Amino acid sequence: MLLALDVGNTEITAGLFHGPELSAHWRLTTATERTPDEWSVTLNALLVQAGHSPNEVRAAVMASTGAFPGGSMAGCPQDERFSPHLLCLLP
Repeated sequence: MLLALDVGNTEITAGLFHGPELSAHWRLTTATERTPDEWSVTLNALLVQAGHSPNEVRAAVMASTGAFPGGSMAGCPQDERFSPHLLCLLP
């Protein structure tokens, strides 16, 4: 499955895709002060609540139309839990 994240200034829209089919979707408040661990717990809980295992996610893509604090690449996690399966599309 593919986890897609669209990061906006006030909201993040997330979708879980199985091939071309949207299996689940969520809207979250953009909170730049959240740590990678907090995002992990939040996303894992949403996946489980929707009846999916986090282990089903094989890839992720993140897009943003705005800059993140500290510059646009600061929003792309440089964490071994995410790479190399995360594609970031930033301005």
